[in-house]
Amino acid sequence: MKFISSYKSNKKEPKRARRMRRGLGWWYEKVCESTMLRMALCGMILMFGVGYSVLTSSTATKGYELSDVEQQVYDLREENQRLRLSIAEHRSLQNIQSKINTLGLVPVEKINYVSTLGPSVAQR
Repeated sequence: MKFISSYKSNKKEPKRARRMRRGLGWWYEKVCESTMLRMALCGMILMFGVGYSVLTSSTATKGYELSDVEQQVYDLREENQRLRLSIAEHRSLQNIQSKINTLGLVPVEKINYVSTLGPSVAQR
């Protein structure tokens, strides 16, 4: 009988009927042909696309901020080096001697030291 039913039609069997015969029809109808599934998949793809765009722009922004901070660090190191050089110049002996004359300081002629007679440790 099966031979006769397949002999009746020379047309190809539709895909849906072939799937039904294989036992996948209910799954295919409920899941794959569902508009809800298609909308959910499109929504997920859209969400992943938006998330990717947000992460990419956030990373680019952080990169620019990082380069700004690195430039500030470089500028501060240069300023630190310049200030150290200025301190060294102000502490030099030649600079101190020139300041002695401009401030009107005089050299000490006789130095008097204080000496203690007793022990130098505090007692109760």
